[in-house]
Amino acid sequence: MKEQVMELWKMSFDDSDDFVQLYFNRVYREENVLALCENGRVISALQMRPCEMSYCGTVIPAAYVCDVCTLPSERGKGWMSRLMHQALEVMRERGYAITTLIPATESLFGLYERFGYAKAFDHSIEMHFIENTPPDPSPCRIVSGRQLPPETLYAYYNLKQQEHPCTVLHSAEGWEILLQDCRMAGGEAWLVLWHDLPVGMALAIPDDGMMYVKEIICENADIRYFLVQHIMNQSGNTMALVHCPPVLSNARPYGMARVLDPARMTDLYLSYYRPEDTAPLQNTDIGRLTQTLLRYDRREARMNLMLD
Repeated sequence: MKEQVMELWKMSFDDSDDFVQLYFNRVYREENVLALCENGRVISALQMRPCEMSYCGTVIPAAYVCDVCTLPSERGKGWMSRLMHQALEVMRERGYAITTLIPATESLFGLYERFGYAKAFDHSIEMHFIENTPPDPSPCRIVSGRQLPPETLYAYYNLKQQEHPCTVLHSAEGWEILLQDCRMAGGEAWLVLWHDLPVGMALAIPDDGMMYVKEIICENADIRYFLVQHIMNQSGNTMALVHCPPVLSNARPYGMARVLDPARMTDLYLSYYRPEDTAPLQNTDIGRLTQTLLRYDRREARMNLMLD
């Protein structure tokens, strides 16, 4: 089935051959695929990639639904809806506490709401311009990821992702794949060192005449500023777009979630936050409950670098 799913992918998404090969060699697992077939041909498919999420002081099993696609000639016939309902049942049976996804377009947010998903992950985009006089980051030193083993980069990234109370986590293997994808796109990872102690990092790729900083984690605003300026200087670009955690005044919807095990997640939420008002947790609407449990009003949940 792998070859047919790959061909369906190529018909549905505008990805490079290098990325498709990377994905199907390193990420694809047949046991995570649901597909509908007609006369021996795959006409619709999706994938449920297992992952973990930090939540209320513990780690819970999660599944990321992605690569939902249907043959152009078969679209509009309800195949995707059938697959999504089936996927929810399979994910429950496998013991996932929550499922997440990133709609390919803004118009698809409403479609996924039909299956109980709700907006849960926002982000903000910042625009930066290069300064005429490059900043001096002393006493910091900025090092290209190519000069470092992947585990050095991951150690700092993992430390910071583990600090956040609600975030979709990336494994060491997943990090290596993300780094390979970044480099295939002409980008690089950067690590900021202060007396050999990591204090910041970023992943950035060139995109339409500018740099797109896909991820940035820094100990303070000055280090962050130095790092973005360094990335532009090294690339020769004068502008950078930076994907960053949501600022409420400028937050944009990014991803969605749906709780699959309400009892488990509600118990964790109550034990961790001990809210005085538990009425929102009694809401039977799964989308609203999901937003309450992920504290969407505070834009607390994080998800990024999902090979979307």
